[in-house]
Amino acid sequence: MNIQELDKKYVLPTYARVEIEFVRAENATLYDINNKKYIDFTSGIGVVSVGHSNPIVTKALCEQLSNITHISNLYHIAPQAIAAQKVV
Repeated sequence: MNIQELDKKYVLPTYARVEIEFVRAENATLYDINNKKYIDFTSGIGVVSVGHSNPIVTKALCEQLSNITHISNLYHIAPQAIAAQKVV
C-alpha cells in the first residue's frame, strides 16, 4: 500500500487532499516523490517565518528535545518565559 492509500484509509479526512506527496523540504522549497520542486505558499504554523529545515531552528529544537519535549502551561519553564519576553 502506498502513502496516499494509507492516508486515505487511516487519516481522518478533515481536508480535501491534493494528490502530491512531499518527501523533503528546504527553506520555502518542497520536493515531491519525483524530486519536482514546489514553492511552499501554504506552510504550516511551524515554518511560516523560518522555512523548512532551518539549521538554527533545528539546533535549538534538538537541544530542547534532549531536555524537555513538552510540558503543560500549568508549570514554569525558562525557554517559554524567555521567548515570551523576546516577543514582547
